Amino acid sequence: MAHRAVSSTIEFGVGALRHEDPRYYHSGKQGFWPRTKYALMSTVLVHREGHEKRSVAVGRISGAVGGGLISRAWQPASSAALGLGVASAGISLGATAGFNMAREFWPDIHRHFHRGGQVAQRTTPAPRS
Repeated sequence: MAHRAVSSTIEFGVGALRHEDPRYYHSGKQGFWPRTKYALMSTVLVHREGHEKRSVAVGRISGAVGGGLISRAWQPASSAALGLGVASAGISLGATAGFNMAREFWPDIHRHFHRGGQVAQRTTPAPRS
């Protein structure tokens, strides 16, 4: 929990200074690969106030790295290595990429199983015996 608190504090602090919008926006693209590329790129790119194009998510990246490294300060010496802090940052960004994929494709998956929010019903009556 402390790792998440540290990384979130850094991410939102740096993001606020840079006017970054950390929310995920659906791509509006068609096809699996274009949507997947957009979702994965959204891990390291964000919208910024006053900018037309997305830019590097400095807040998100610095939060992941800072949280991974700072959280090692209260860990035992065997797990306080720099490499483990960087690995933790990679895992954090990987989890964000996974959540972005879920956010991009979940509406389609949900719609497929619920067909507009209603359970599929028979269109013809069942035969009587």
